[in-house]
Amino acid sequence: MWALPRRLRAATLVATPLMVAAGLLVGSDQVQERVTKIFAETTTYAKTHHVGERDSSAWRLNAWYRSAQAIQEEPLLGHGVGAWTPVVKRLQGNDAKRIFGEGNLSNPHQEYLLWGVELGIAGLLLLFGLVIGVGKDALGLPTNTRRATVSVAVAMAVACFFNSALFDDLLGDYFCVTLGLLFALGLHTKAKAGPSTATAALQTKETYPA
Repeated sequence: MWALPRRLRAATLVATPLMVAAGLLVGSDQVQERVTKIFAETTTYAKTHHVGERDSSAWRLNAWYRSAQAIQEEPLLGHGVGAWTPVVKRLQGNDAKRIFGEGNLSNPHQEYLLWGVELGIAGLLLLFGLVIGVGKDALGLPTNTRRATVSVAVAMAVACFFNSALFDDLLGDYFCVTLGLLFALGLHTKAKAGPSTATAALQTKETYPA
């Protein structure tokens, strides 16, 4: 994307995932089977609100639905850190243990809903502020490091829509450690280059598509 003219970058961001998804859908029997299963589970859950033993998509939809209910109960400040599983189990009722398992270590597989339930709107604003702050701070780094940092931040923000990316002890570690290393590299490069290069980097900030 970065190698293209700036006017084409937004289109590239949209077109590339669609082309990759279309290629996988046409060329992979496993992907076709998975997509069919997603549609079947989604349709069944929409009609019955039932979650089968191996219904991954239905499980997520149900977890997101219970999360929305929990947010409605405590929209501003949430139910407290670590409260997601107890709250959704209470809302689920008799099926809670079968669906969400023993103990209180489950999560909704969606970072924004997790923060919304546990910390409310205030927590979501903090999370959005974190992502925006990472992007703004990255603009002051040298070009290559800036682009890498912004790319990782965007990947993290998108991943949070489909998983509890920061809650996960592997995926979350990857994002946090990678961002830390990129900032360290950028600051080290700026320090070696001297103040003139750092000033030039700040003066050539790029505008990134949302």
